[in-house]
Amino acid sequence: MNFDLYGCQLKILEKDEGHIFCQVPCADGETGRMDIWQLFPGIVMSFNDFQARCFLSPALGRAQVLEFNHCLRGRYECQFENSTYAYLGPGEIALSRLDSLQRWSGFPLGEYYGISLLLDFAQGGEALERIWPGMGRNLKKIREKFWEARCYYQCQPRGAAAGCLEGFYQEIPGESRLNFYRLRTLELLEHLGALKVQEQNYHAYLPRQKRQRMQQVRRLLEEDLEGRLRLEDVARAADLGLTALKEQFQAVYGLSPMAFRRQVRMRRAAELLEGSSRKVGEIAGLLGYENASKFSRAFRSSVGESPAAYRSKRREKERLFGAEAAPRSR
Repeated sequence: MNFDLYGCQLKILEKDEGHIFCQVPCADGETGRMDIWQLFPGIVMSFNDFQARCFLSPALGRAQVLEFNHCLRGRYECQFENSTYAYLGPGEIALSRLDSLQRWSGFPLGEYYGISLLLDFAQGGEALERIWPGMGRNLKKIREKFWEARCYYQCQPRGAAAGCLEGFYQEIPGESRLNFYRLRTLELLEHLGALKVQEQNYHAYLPRQKRQRMQQVRRLLEEDLEGRLRLEDVARAADLGLTALKEQFQAVYGLSPMAFRRQVRMRRAAELLEGSSRKVGEIAGLLGYENASKFSRAFRSSVGESPAAYRSKRREKERLFGAEAAPRSR
């Protein structure tokens, strides 16, 4: 069974009261998953879990709909009508008008997990006022700050607002989840109504030309699995100074160029440990490490366990549960 959200057809995997679990088509055959909850009339929340780089979503053109996003891990990218880009990293929130975005969004690191909230002022305001008298005034504040005054706002919430967002990711018994998310959302709306806007603390937009140049840099780093490229070589290839390279790459990917390359190499190491019978020393050589000991230290620092322990655990899970040994958790 399929249904339409964000302008694309989503495949329903599970469905019960107020809730559907869907598979989302992405570019290049990749997919994502969305755990979607109809909380109130005009208010929809979803947990978004993507292992993909590009999510093609047609422009909605829906009036009066505000989208709220919180990133727990990974990185989210969206393109605006003027061909500039904004990036959402771990712990950050963004609020945007759905009629202000173009047809493209994606995940620069190839993964993303977080929550979204779609707030339809026309439908949701009246319903919430009946449920919680006074909420109508709060929604008016949200509309004035994040709909009428600006098309996009991003920040790092602190204090009680951050604690409220952390609460969404708790493990909750199935029969209690809908009411739990409703209460959390009402609390979140209170925090958003009281949020002080400080736009000078965040520079949201990156021009297309800089983004394209950073994609070129990313490809160079991804191809350098042996770790032989110096940062000066990368900067020269991108026709940039070292400082500009570091700043622009950090803006797009949320990591320094060298940290990104380490992450790519460790991800490739994990793939080889899982999917091949190569010895640890051989994998170390393929990734440019002088010996197995140095590779093992780097892998443990990145993943939290030794290559041998990682391989052993993955193979045991596959033996017990098959190829889908490690289902993604909420």
